[in-house]
Amino acid sequence: MSKNVNNLFWTLLAGVAIGVLVAPDKGSKTRQKIKDKLNEESDLLNEKLSKASENLAQKVSKTKDSIMGEIDSFIKNNKSDAEGIIAEMEKKLAELKKNVK
Repeated sequence: MSKNVNNLFWTLLAGVAIGVLVAPDKGSKTRQKIKDKLNEESDLLNEKLSKASENLAQKVSKTKDSIMGEIDSFIKNNKSDAEGIIAEMEKKLAELKKNVK
């Protein structure tokens, strides 16, 4: 992303420099045009960054939900295994108690 921003900056700077060199307008008009163009490009860049931030937040949220689903599934699956193991151990303990009496 920073490479794209860097390229955008240098492209914009080159365009401004060429515009200043070939501008038929007075300096004040040219400076105002440059200022307007920079503001326009800045707004566009802010909009793109905002969209990228929103997309990233959505992906993080989806990933979090997916991970939580996997954890819930793991707990559910292992809970039944644990209950089975406990049931088997209880049977063995009951047999052991019978043999001790």
